[in-house]
Amino acid sequence: MQVTIEETGALERLMKVQVPAEQIDTKMRERLQQLSRSVRLKGFRPGKVPLKVIQQRYGRQVRDEVTQEVMQNSLRDALAEQSLRVAALPSVTPDAADNEAGTFNFTAKVEVYPEVEDLGLNDINIKRPVVEITEQDVNDMIRTLQEQRRSWDDVERASAEGDRVFGEFTATLEDGTKVPEEGRQRIATVLGSGVAPQEIEDAMDGEKVDTTLELDLTFPESYSDQNLAGKAAKLELVVTKVQEGNVPEVDDEFAVFFGVEGGVDKLREEVQENLQRERDQAESQVLRRRFVDSLVGHFESLDLPPSLLAQEASILQQNALQQVQQAGGDASRVPSAEDFAPTARRRVLAGFLFGELAQRNNISLDQARVRATVERLASTYDDPQQVIDLYYKEQQLLQNVQQQVMEEQIVEWALEQISTEEENVQFAQLIREARNV
Repeated sequence: MQVTIEETGALERLMKVQVPAEQIDTKMRERLQQLSRSVRLKGFRPGKVPLKVIQQRYGRQVRDEVTQEVMQNSLRDALAEQSLRVAALPSVTPDAADNEAGTFNFTAKVEVYPEVEDLGLNDINIKRPVVEITEQDVNDMIRTLQEQRRSWDDVERASAEGDRVFGEFTATLEDGTKVPEEGRQRIATVLGSGVAPQEIEDAMDGEKVDTTLELDLTFPESYSDQNLAGKAAKLELVVTKVQEGNVPEVDDEFAVFFGVEGGVDKLREEVQENLQRERDQAESQVLRRRFVDSLVGHFESLDLPPSLLAQEASILQQNALQQVQQAGGDASRVPSAEDFAPTARRRVLAGFLFGELAQRNNISLDQARVRATVERLASTYDDPQQVIDLYYKEQQLLQNVQQQVMEEQIVEWALEQISTEEENVQFAQLIREARNV
């Protein structure tokens, strides 16, 4: 086998491979002989079909199969021989046979990964968030639990901030279209929460039931009704109900509702433990994001395989499309794959660099840690073992956990190599940053 390689781009290679034609002829004769012993043709006894008849009937099909097999095997050997790190499935094209030289030739277009000598860990310095769970954090969480159990009572007074207000409206768009075409659309919001468009909340603030309001506004792009999202409209809005919220007292009964025996002190203790677990998870997420940002930032100009970038952008678009369809939204509003290109590049680059770190430093997947992660995820369900079995049955679910664990291992190893400095932050600030990861 002879191999020549031509660079046709930064990460593109044109590989020409030459193998003896006798290799194909020999495999073809063997395959035809196997067929002659097993094929059944009318007029011939089993196993007695002449080789010439087999050749006439199956010769082209067998040659095509053998040619594909020889090309695949030869390409695999050629890639190993040339030490090429292939990034995508090569495109292979057979060339005309060189009868005089007795060779079979084919050409493969190959995309390879970039070569990076130094991963730049010595140049990375990130801030490590340090969070102390305070009594105020516990109070804030208990207040959140109170809000979850808030009850609502109808009132006849004018609405005020913090009240839950219900309304019904019809919207007339600039082109005269009415939404909805018949009847009214219902809306509900807690004043001051920002759930409804601000213009609607402002209009209903200070109003009583049965008040009719008229207002002009432009609905936000994120509005749930795709017929109104991003559009200007005139609204006729009727206030239909005003409710005042009442939060329960924090007492032993309140603690029992959340499954805590032992009263308020025990409730506060468990809340603090939960906040500490949430803090640890958030710190891990933030550290990973900060490390990835720094690592990727060192390689902003690095060439990446075009096919991987296109594939990742397409996956991101399909995920976005699926989410919109599940929510009953307008699929035509999903951006094109090209719009996802910056995010796709970051993901592909981060994945490549993480792979380099793992390979160069012999970081292998900790299967015990994978199992522990699956068990932790399953522990929140009524039947944990059923969920664990599902993870180990569905390959995609398990691969997602394996990827997460591998990334955690790489980040933990890297944090021991790079320079870090502590940064004192509030719990709420840490959680906000973690949610944006």
